[in-house]
Amino acid sequence: MLLAWFSVVASAWFSLSKVSNELSDEFLELAAKKMEPTMIEVLKGKWDDDSIRNTLQSAPNFEKFWTYRYKLWKRGKVILILGDVKPFPDAPLRKGFSQTVTDRVYTLEVQPGNFLQVAEPLHVRRQTVNSGRLHVFNFVLVSVVVILPFSIALLWFVIRRSLAPIEVLRQEIGLRDGGNLSLMGSSGLPAELAPIAASVDRLLERLQTTLDAEREFATNSAHELRTPIAGSLAQMQRLVVEIPQGPARTRARGIEKSLSSLGHLSKNCFNSRGPNRGSASQTTRSILSKWFG
Repeated sequence: MLLAWFSVVASAWFSLSKVSNELSDEFLELAAKKMEPTMIEVLKGKWDDDSIRNTLQSAPNFEKFWTYRYKLWKRGKVILILGDVKPFPDAPLRKGFSQTVTDRVYTLEVQPGNFLQVAEPLHVRRQTVNSGRLHVFNFVLVSVVVILPFSIALLWFVIRRSLAPIEVLRQEIGLRDGGNLSLMGSSGLPAELAPIAASVDRLLERLQTTLDAEREFATNSAHELRTPIAGSLAQMQRLVVEIPQGPARTRARGIEKSLSSLGHLSKNCFNSRGPNRGSASQTTRSILSKWFG
């Protein structure tokens, strides 16, 4: 953004001279055409000097910014010079623009063989360009101090507002875990983020189905294990009673204790409910580990 900003300013800075010269040429040509009817009357001898000067005052000389000088040629001779007291530049007598070291000159053929030349000092044009560049510099300074910070703040606000739905989506995804597998839905989300929410919901559905299947398997496994564990525990308890005191009876009581522990684990696995979907399968794995060693 900053690069584009300063590129525009630099382009305006360097193109100001060209634009100013083009406008100055238009005004110079306009001044010549404005004086053309008067100069034709002068060539016919119908105007005196006072009348010419009164007409000159109404011409677009823009004296506040620059001063034009006029020279009228009749059959190769100068018959009238108006304007600044400085010597009129020596410019060729051909229609159109020409330039000397000190002036820009526009030549207009008012009659065949008779020419009107209007001159503008080049230093005035340079002053105009410098004044315009000063305005550009002031504009840049105001932009940097006032407009640019405001633009950056506005851009930051727009970006934060645009990223707000992404933050909402991130928080919603962060809330999903083993205890919360509810679907997110895509209501309130921009069209660009809705497919992401839909994909997450499909993943949650698959995960929920897998966990339900695993829980069902764990419950069925615990149910199938309860009867053989209970039978083995009863037989072991009877065997403990029949075995006399000694190392064999001690080992039998250890087996009895293990079977009793397995029975409790199987009962917990069968009775497991609630949001902790992984507890049943974890209990089943504990039973199998203890049973098969």
